[in-house]
Amino acid sequence: MTTVAVIAVRNRFAIGITGPMDVLQKASRLAGDAQPSDRPPRALEVHLLAADRAPVTYPNGVTIVPSATIDEALRPDVIVVPQLDDDDLGRSLDENRAYVPWLRAGYAQGACLASFCTGAFLVAETGLLAHQRATTHWQFAEEFRRRYPLVRLESDRLIVDAGNIITSGAATSFLDLAIYLLDRYCGHETAVRAAKMFLVDTGRTSQLPYTVLNIQPQHRDEPIARAQQLILEGYAGKLGVEDLAHRAGLSVRQFGRRFHQATGDTPSTYIQRVRIEAAKRLLEGTPRPVAEVMTLVGYEDERAFRRLFRRHAGLSPTAYRRRYASRTPGGRA
Repeated sequence: MTTVAVIAVRNRFAIGITGPMDVLQKASRLAGDAQPSDRPPRALEVHLLAADRAPVTYPNGVTIVPSATIDEALRPDVIVVPQLDDDDLGRSLDENRAYVPWLRAGYAQGACLASFCTGAFLVAETGLLAHQRATTHWQFAEEFRRRYPLVRLESDRLIVDAGNIITSGAATSFLDLAIYLLDRYCGHETAVRAAKMFLVDTGRTSQLPYTVLNIQPQHRDEPIARAQQLILEGYAGKLGVEDLAHRAGLSVRQFGRRFHQATGDTPSTYIQRVRIEAAKRLLEGTPRPVAEVMTLVGYEDERAFRRLFRRHAGLSPTAYRRRYASRTPGGRA
């Protein structure tokens, strides 16, 4: 029997607590049903732990009552860390800081730490992710890198397994994380049965198809912010790094260094991202052929465009349109 503790972090979303517990408990029963009676059960015992036993009420009216506190004797094999509030991560980290030494101690005793969404921030606060691979919600990758520069963040990945620390992407990736944990602790057959039960596409490995470029500068470097605005206004034309640097009042070397410090991208990569984001919007909302979309966003070589689109979006242009294009009431794209 594998003991799993879901910690009742303080946030605004009950689903981050109840969702993983419901999936893991239901899947654990599936595991028991699927195993022959002459074999020892490979099931999960799921507990809800909190800093204290006080009931937690969420804005949607749901109230949950922890089954134990982190100070009690339970030594879980797996600790699931849900997402934090994304409207103020700093405040949310402070409100949940009591879990940090407990997570560190649990890891030292052999527990696997498994987070989803911005729960990776709380795991990173332990220092255990330094020089380790990890992922988090794609929207908060830039802030994560600023706070934890020693972590090797792979924000395009849906799940990153660094041994006894597993991190996963945006909020509903708790479904993918649950299936992953089931595969590890209850066996592949149970994981497959659970994936079918909950309609989880186990083929997903990347967050790229879901990402949206944040066009609002998250920094205070005014020349770089102006350059970003120039890119947004002129992405369909000929954009040269030298011209952007000149208009920012910087040398090419200074411009490249400061642009990367401010945005996390080189200027050329940022231009690609803006163009691909514009292509995504056209593929979602218009019936224009891929070749025309390519031209409208500033590319001339269709092979190069398709390669870049797949690199930044995780899908081919045609597959992206098939998944996200607007549909008529009759269901046709």
